[in-house]
Amino acid sequence: MRPGHEEIKDKLPEYISTGNIPDDVKEHLRSCDKCSQEAFLLQELNKVQVPEPGGLFFETLPQKVRASVRQKKKGFLFRFVPVFTLIALVVVTGYIYHTITPPLTEEELFTDPFAIQVFDLSGLSEDDIPPISVDIADDEIYLTEETSLYREFASLSSEEMEDLYEALEIKNRNGGVL
Repeated sequence: MRPGHEEIKDKLPEYISTGNIPDDVKEHLRSCDKCSQEAFLLQELNKVQVPEPGGLFFETLPQKVRASVRQKKKGFLFRFVPVFTLIALVVVTGYIYHTITPPLTEEELFTDPFAIQVFDLSGLSEDDIPPISVDIADDEIYLTEETSLYREFASLSSEEMEDLYEALEIKNRNGGVL
């Protein structure tokens, strides 16, 4: 049974360190560029002499690991401090706004914005009201039945109505100027 690609990659360090490479693995290394590059790299690393770190290194290693873990936990907490500060600021601002601003009364919540305001005019005299009869006198001419605009329009022929319509359209386009 031939070993698969992943199995060879997993056992490659063992084969290189012992120097005992099976023939089927050698054949795979010739055909697979990735595995052959990794085997070359492992062979080069085996040639490098790494000094023994000594007893002090292994004695202090657990303390260094614990300190590193503590530092990472602190870093995790400090990443969220700005978020917690922002949330606290929003909550405090909402509380202050709610306590300073009085709640709306039922009348303020349910008033009809379209209701007509009635003015009490009982305290006004005739002198307080400006005369508007001059303006009405000119308009009353058109409100009488003898000179009604309705009758004037009704008496126009269809051609006259079309001419009037065109004249009004021109007046509209020119901004009210005929």
